[in-house]
Amino acid sequence: MNTPNQAEWRLAKVIMGKSPDWRAINGHERQELRRIARLIADNRTPIDRDRLADALYDSLNSVYDCTRVWEAWSYGTMTANDFHPTQERAGEIADEIIGALTA
Repeated sequence: MNTPNQAEWRLAKVIMGKSPDWRAINGHERQELRRIARLIADNRTPIDRDRLADALYDSLNSVYDCTRVWEAWSYGTMTANDFHPTQERAGEIADEIIGALTA
């Protein structure tokens, strides 16, 4: 398993809304982050924020943010209320992506 590079960590943080641990950017999730990064890199023309937010909204339809730390699983205190649709943050994520690309 390769060590994630800095760009993968930063992109994961933007998409997840928090600093990820190593589990979050390996395997399938890491491939998805790379796919999104390639899409962004291939489209260096001015970015349509609303179009990007809509694309993120559509692609995040089954993704949830967990508001608890990973260790909460071991205490049995995790509930459905600890998860929120990432889709709701599509605009915020789009703004962060655009900001990172234009900085």
